[in-house]
Parts: sequence; C-alpha cells; structure tokens
Amino acid sequence: KVNSNCEVFLRDLTNLNIPKETAAAIWKAIEENWSRLIKASNESIPHLPTISGVRWRIDVTVSTAALSRVLRPSILTRLELSDGRFETFEMSAEQLQHLRYEAARALESLARAEAALAPLHHRLPR
Repeated sequence: KVNSNCEVFLRDLTNLNIPKETAAAIWKAIEENWSRLIKASNESIPHLPTISGVRWRIDVTVSTAALSRVLRPSILTRLELSDGRFETFEMSAEQLQHLRYEAARALESLARAEAALAPLHHRLPR
C-alpha cells in the first residue's frame, strides 16, 4: 500500500510541475518523519474540553405573579467538561427543538464532508 501511496503522491507533485527528484526527496522526508509530523501537528492544534457528563431536569412554571396558570416547561441542563468545569444553562422546549434540529444538520454535514474526504485518506502514509 505504501508504494501506491508513493506513486499517487509523486504523480500529484509532478502534476504541480515539481521535478521528480525533488518530489521523491519530499516523499522520503515525509515517510521518515511521519510519526513526528503527526505528533507535532496534534500538539499545535488547540483542543477544546469534551463533555464527560450530562445532567438535566424539566421544570414547569405553574404560575407567576401576573398569571394564575402558566404551565410552561423549561429544561435545566448541566454539562460536566473534561477539564473539570461545569456549565449550566436553561432552555425552553422550543430552544431544545431548535438545538436538536441544528445538531442533526451539523452531523449530516460532517458525514457528507467525511464521505467527500474519504478518497483522499488512502493517500496518506500510516
């Protein structure tokens, strides 16, 4: 598989009018230093904390000072983050529906992008 990756990479560089000898030297340098390149790139990428826990509850406002009967639900959510912090927020049922819709759209977009990039993945050395 490495040979086919090399051939594709060299062909791509040649298509960019890079001399074959230079392209071969670039490939050799990448192949010899691949693990170091990956480690360096991972270290330079800023990482956001991940969600390590979720707690939620539904509160229902039964009445207010102005109205005797409201019956309005709200969702109180507490996220535990991987860096030890907690984030708490409240949203209405409508906001929750909007959040669910936007999250589904984002996941679909990511799946399409992943499918579009899949043919390029095989070109990289392991």
